[in-house]
Amino acid sequence: MDANLLVAVLNKEYPAFTDAARVLSLAGQKGFVLYTSPLCLADKKVGDLEDRLEYNAAEKAGCTHLLTNDTGDYHFARLPVYTPEAFLREIIGRNDLFA
Repeated sequence: MDANLLVAVLNKEYPAFTDAARVLSLAGQKGFVLYTSPLCLADKKVGDLEDRLEYNAAEKAGCTHLLTNDTGDYHFARLPVYTPEAFLREIIGRNDLFA
């Protein structure tokens, strides 16, 4: 999970807050383990390096998806990269969350 999801929730940044908070609410539920890395707190001026380090950490941890509000930052990814909204709709299938 990229830092921008955490920041959106902590700062209540709309419109990203709603879906990011829904994703975070999955923590601890059966079938879900959320991971992030201290690398996600790196200075964004590092750009691609920070994204690549975070992505490599996700792969090493055995993550199956990467969630971010900036999917274009992970153009090199082999793992599926989703926005929180796309993850909730496509993977979780919880369209009722958007009613």
